[in-house]
Amino acid sequence: MKKRKTRRTVAAIAIVLLLILTAAVVYGAIQKGEVTVKNNMSTGSVDIDLTAYERTDHGEQKARKGEAVMANQEISYIPRITALRADCYVRLSVNLVMEKELDDPITVDHIVSLGKNWIQKGSVFYYTKPLKNGEETDAFQGVHVPEEWTNQNSSNFQINLAADSIQAENFTPDFDSDQPWGSVVMEQAKRKDTTSYRVAKRVKDAHSLTYKGSGVFEVSSRDFFSNFGYMMAGDSLKDSIQLHNDSREYVRLDFKSIAPQNNLLLEKTRLSLTVGGKAFYSGDLKAENLSAYKELTRIAPGETKKLRYELMVPESLKNAFSAEYDSVTWCFKATEVDLYGKPVQTGDNATGPVPFVLLGIAAFGMVWAALAKKRKEEK
Repeated sequence: MKKRKTRRTVAAIAIVLLLILTAAVVYGAIQKGEVTVKNNMSTGSVDIDLTAYERTDHGEQKARKGEAVMANQEISYIPRITALRADCYVRLSVNLVMEKELDDPITVDHIVSLGKNWIQKGSVFYYTKPLKNGEETDAFQGVHVPEEWTNQNSSNFQINLAADSIQAENFTPDFDSDQPWGSVVMEQAKRKDTTSYRVAKRVKDAHSLTYKGSGVFEVSSRDFFSNFGYMMAGDSLKDSIQLHNDSREYVRLDFKSIAPQNNLLLEKTRLSLTVGGKAFYSGDLKAENLSAYKELTRIAPGETKKLRYELMVPESLKNAFSAEYDSVTWCFKATEVDLYGKPVQTGDNATGPVPFVLLGIAAFGMVWAALAKKRKEEK
C-alpha cells in the first residue's frame, strides 16, 4: 500500500513539474503572423474589323463583286473599320488593280467623300482620332469612274484594302509627317483575347494592410493590382498600400514575392517598391531575389507607413505578350520587436523566463526531498 501511494505522489508531482516546464516553453514562443495577397495582371490587345459596304435602293448591304459600271459613275463603296478591343489609331491602305493598262486608270485620287477625321498620305488613309472600343468609322463613301472611259477604253478592276491598328495608349502619331506612324512594324493580332474593353483605374479604392497584434492581419483587398485594369505596352501604373500597426508593440514587417517559373511577361515588366519614402526594390516583376523574406520596414504602435509600387511595361512589348493573364503573390510577415529590433516574446517582462527556470529547479528539489523522506519512513 505504501509503495502504491508513493507512486501516486511521485506521479502527481511529476505532472505538476511537466506542466511548469511546458508553461516555460510556451512563454518563450515569439508572436509571428503571415498574410499573402495574390495580385493579378492582364495585358490588353488591339484588334479591328474591316468590312466594305455599299448603298442600294434597298438600303445598305455588304459590297458585292462583279458589278457592271459606267463611265462617270460614282460607285458606292464604304470601307468600315470597327475597334474590337483597346482604343486604337487605324489606317487603311488602298490598292486599285486594273485588269488592263489604260491611259486613264482608276487610282486612289478617284476616291470620293473622304470620311470625317480622315486624311490621305499617298495610297494610305489615316484616321486622326483614337477609335474607341466598339466605335466604327467609314474611311470614304465610294469611287468615281473616269468620264473618259468608253467601251473600248475601259477595264475591270479590283479594290484591295488592308487595315492596320495601333494602340492609342502611349502612342502619338505625327499627322503633319508623310509617315504619321513612323517606322512602326505591324504584327498580327492574337485571337485568343475575349476582352472587349480596358477597365478604367478606380482611384477611389485604397489598399491597406493592418497588423492587429497577436499575429493577426487585416487586409482591405484581395488583389493589390485591382486598380490597374488591362496593361498596355508603355504603361507606367502606380498605386500604394497603407501599412498600419494597430498593436501595442513595435512590428518588423518582412516581405517576399512568389512568382510562377518561366514567365517572360513578369520578367519583362519592371517593378519598383518604396516604403516610407525609401527605395526597397527595383527590378523585374518576377523578383527572384525577393523569393525569401527580407525586412521591409519597422512600424511603431499606432504608426502608418506607405508602401508605393509602380509597374512599368516596356514600349517594345510585342503582340506575343498581348491578351495574357499572370499573377504574382506578395507575402507579409509580422514579428513583434522592441525598440532595438529584438523579437518580443509572449508575456515578456523585465525578468523574462528566469522565474520559471528557478521554479522548475525548486519543484525538482521538492520531488527529490519527498522521495528521500518516504524512503526513510519505509526503513
